Amino acid sequence: MGLGIRIINRLMGPNLLVVAFVALLMSTLPLPSWLHSINQQLDRLLLSAAIDFVDLPSPRTPITVIHVPDVEYEAWLSDIAGADALFKLIEKSSSVQPQNSIKSIAEESPIGLGQLPSLSVNLSSDQTQSGANDAVMPLVLGIIAEEPLTFIQGRAEKLLGVWSDSNTVQPSALRSAIRATATDRDVLMATLRERAVVGIGGRISSHGELVAIERGAMAMGRISAPWLKHLWPLAPFPSRLKRGAHKAFSAPVEHLLLPPRGAINQPLFVELNDEVRESFVLRLLRTGDSLLAATTTQSLPVWQQGRSIVSGESQTRNFPVTYDGSIVPLYGDAGIKAPTVQLTLAAAQRSEALTGWVLLGRNESEELRATAQVLAALGDGAYITTPYFFPLLKYTLLALLLLWSLLMLPRVSTVVFVFSGLSIIIIFALVQILLPSLLNYWVPLGMMITATAIIYGLSAAARVKRNVRLFQTQEARYWALQSAKLNYDAARYEQALLAIQRVPLSSETIKWYYRIADALLANNAPKKALPVWQMLYKKARKFRDVKQKINACEAAISPLVKIPEAPDKTQVVCVTTSIETLGRYQVRSVLGHGGSGVVYQGFDPVISRDVALKTLNLNVFSVENQNKVKNRFLTEVKTIGKLSHPNIVAVYDVGQQDHWAYIAMDLAKGKPLTEYLVEGQLLPIAEVYWIGLKVAEALSFAHQQNVVHCDIKPGNIIYDRDSGDVKVTDFGIAKWLDEAHTETGEIMGSPLYMAPEQLQGRPVAEQTDLFSLGATLYQLLTGEPPFNGRSIAEIQQAVLHSRPVAVRSMRTQLPASAARIVNRALKKKTSERFSSASDMAFTLNKAIIRDFKDEAKDWRLL
Repeated sequence: MGLGIRIINRLMGPNLLVVAFVALLMSTLPLPSWLHSINQQLDRLLLSAAIDFVDLPSPRTPITVIHVPDVEYEAWLSDIAGADALFKLIEKSSSVQPQNSIKSIAEESPIGLGQLPSLSVNLSSDQTQSGANDAVMPLVLGIIAEEPLTFIQGRAEKLLGVWSDSNTVQPSALRSAIRATATDRDVLMATLRERAVVGIGGRISSHGELVAIERGAMAMGRISAPWLKHLWPLAPFPSRLKRGAHKAFSAPVEHLLLPPRGAINQPLFVELNDEVRESFVLRLLRTGDSLLAATTTQSLPVWQQGRSIVSGESQTRNFPVTYDGSIVPLYGDAGIKAPTVQLTLAAAQRSEALTGWVLLGRNESEELRATAQVLAALGDGAYITTPYFFPLLKYTLLALLLLWSLLMLPRVSTVVFVFSGLSIIIIFALVQILLPSLLNYWVPLGMMITATAIIYGLSAAARVKRNVRLFQTQEARYWALQSAKLNYDAARYEQALLAIQRVPLSSETIKWYYRIADALLANNAPKKALPVWQMLYKKARKFRDVKQKINACEAAISPLVKIPEAPDKTQVVCVTTSIETLGRYQVRSVLGHGGSGVVYQGFDPVISRDVALKTLNLNVFSVENQNKVKNRFLTEVKTIGKLSHPNIVAVYDVGQQDHWAYIAMDLAKGKPLTEYLVEGQLLPIAEVYWIGLKVAEALSFAHQQNVVHCDIKPGNIIYDRDSGDVKVTDFGIAKWLDEAHTETGEIMGSPLYMAPEQLQGRPVAEQTDLFSLGATLYQLLTGEPPFNGRSIAEIQQAVLHSRPVAVRSMRTQLPASAARIVNRALKKKTSERFSSASDMAFTLNKAIIRDFKDEAKDWRLL
C-alpha cells in the first residue's frame, strides 16, 4: 500500500473533518454564522468575567444623551436646516457667536443646494482663556442618523412658496423674514460643520452613496501585500488618514460610520474606497479635543499599523489600539455601564446650557446607547487592546492543536484524552480572563475554545469508531481461537488450521499454531503443515524445535509424484486375487476395480443379504505407516457410515483381513453412469437433469454432515432406469484416500472431473463437489468431458485456464437452462459457483418443471 493511500485511510472519517475544520479556521473564508455566534458569545462571557479583575479609571468624559421623539427625528432627517429644536439646543452653548458667523457667511457666497464653503466659528480670547482655566468643555454635538441628512427645502423656501400663493404678505416683511431664516440656517450650518459629527449605520462612499456594511467588519489598514495581513498584520508602512469633500448628496457635513452594535472589537478606522478613514467615535472625540485646545483646526491623526494613534494639535496625544485599529471597550453590554446623562429633547431644551459631548438620536435607539458607551470608554481610557502578534499566535495554536489531535490523541488513554481536553479549554479560558488585568491585553480565545471542543468531539468519534472496530476484531479472534481449540480436540486439524490462521501470532496463540502444525505433520499432511512451520520460524525461530519440524516436512514432501498413464480413468492400484471370504462375507465375483483396490460382490450369510465389498490394499503403504493408515481408514469409514440418505449407498460394515481393509456396502441396482457416455447411448436430457437433481440432494445432505465427497464422477454414480433410483458411492472415501496416498506419490481419482483447487492442492469445500457434478452433467449431456488432453499435464492446464466448449453448440436440442447450470458449476473460482448443493438442486428442480413438464409430473415434482 502506497504512502498516499495510507495517509488517506488514516484521515478518513472524523479525522478528515478535523483537518477540514482547522483549514477553515486558518483560511480567510468567513466562518458559518452559527460558529461565529458561538465564538462571540464565549468571548463576551469571558470578557465580562475578566472585567471583574481590571482596575477601571475614574469616569471623566462628560456625555449627555438626548432622546429625540420619532416625529421630530423624522423632521430632522427630511430637512436638518428646518430643525428648530436642534437650533435651540445649539443656542444654549455659550461658545457660539452668531454675529461672527453671519458676517463670515455674508462675505462668502449665498447658501445653495450644492457644496457649502468651509466655515470656522471663532472663539473670543476671553472665552478661550475661560475654557482653558476653568476646564469648561465646549459643546460637541454627535448626531445619530439612520440615513444621510439632507437640505431639500428650508424655511426660507417655504416662505417664498407662501408669498407666491398670496399677495397679502408685504415684500419688505418677506425679505426680512427670509433674511432671518437664512441667517438662522447659516448659523446652524456653521455650527454643524465645526461642532457636529454625523454618524450613520452604514457606509458612505466618496460619491455620497449609502452602502450597507457588514457588522463587525474592521479595517486592517493599507499595506503593500494584502495577503500579509492575514498572517502577520504588523506592517512597517504608515497609514495616514485621508479626508476630502466626502458628503452625501446635499449634506454639508461628512457622515461617518457608527460603532457596530453588539461587537466586542470596536473599529476606530474603516477602509473605504482604498482609503483609511476615521470612525464616528474617533472624529467626535478629536473634535472635542480641538475645541478644548481653543482651535478649530483638526490635524489628521497618524496611525502606523500595530502602533498607537497620534492625535492632537501637537501630535502628542496617543490612543493605544489593536494592530487593526480597533479597541475592546470595557463599557457596554459585556462590561459595566458608563455614567451618562439621559435627557429627553424637552428636558434638554429647558436646561440652561449643554457642555461636553452631546449625542442625539431617535428615542430609545440602540445605536445611541451603544455609541455613548464606546465614546465614554475611549475618552476615559477604559479599554484594552489585542497584541499585534495575536494572529500568528492563533495560527500556531491551531496548528499545534491539529498535530496533537492527529498524532497524539489516538495513542493516549481515555483518561488522558478527557483530562487533556478539559485542561486545554480551562487554560484558554484562564488566559483570556486574567490577561486583561495583568498585561492590559485582550486575547480573544473563544474561537480556540470552540475549536478545541469540536476537534475533541470529532476525535472522540474517531476513538469510538476505532474502539468498536477493535472490539469486533478481538471478539472475532477470540471465537476463531475457540473454534481452533475445539477442532483440534476433535481431530479436525485442517479446520483448526483455518480457524487459527484468523488469529495473529502471539505468546498465547503460538502454542496452538505449534500443536496444529504438529498434528498435521503427524497425520500425513506435511504440505499444509510446512507453511505454518515456516511462519513460526520467521517470527519465532527460537520457539521449541521449529527448524527440525521444517526439515521433517520437507523430507515428507520430497518424493516425486507418479503420473498414471490413462488420464480418463482412476488409476488401478491392485489386481484381482483369489479371495473366497472377507470377514464373515462370502466373495462371489469381481464387480470392478477402483483407485484403492478391487470391488467384489459378496454375500452376508448372517442376514442373507447381497453386499458390495470395496477393498483397500494396505501393502501400497510403508510398513511403519500401515497401522496408522488402517486405524484412520476404519475411523473415517465409520463416520461416513452414519450418512443415511436415499441417494447415498449405505455402508454396513468395515473390517480387515490380512493386508486387506474392506468396506461392506449396499449392492445398488442399476449401472454406473460410465455405461451412458458412449455416443448413441446418451441418456435423455430430462433423465440427466433428474440424475443431477438427486446427486445434488445427496451432496446437500452430506455437506450438512461436514462430509465432502471429493470424487464425484460417472463411475461413482449408480442409476437404475427402471426405478429411477440414483445412488452415489464412495462417499467421503476419496478425500481420505487422496491424502493417504500422497506419501506413495500417487494421484487418486481422475483429473477429468477435479476442481481447480484440487489440482492445485488447495483446501476443498462444498463447491468442489459441485464442480465435479457440473463436469459429470456436461459429459452426460454431450458425450464428451468438458476438459480433455493427451496427458495429465494438458488436462490440468485445461481445467485451470481453459473454458469448455458451450454445451448447446455440441448438442443443439439442449435447453438454455443446461448452459446456465453447467457453466455456473464449472466456474474457476469457488465464490462464482452455486452457493451450496441445495442451491444447485433447487435450480435443477425449477428447470425440470419449466422445460420437462411431463417428466416432472411422472417424478411428482409438480
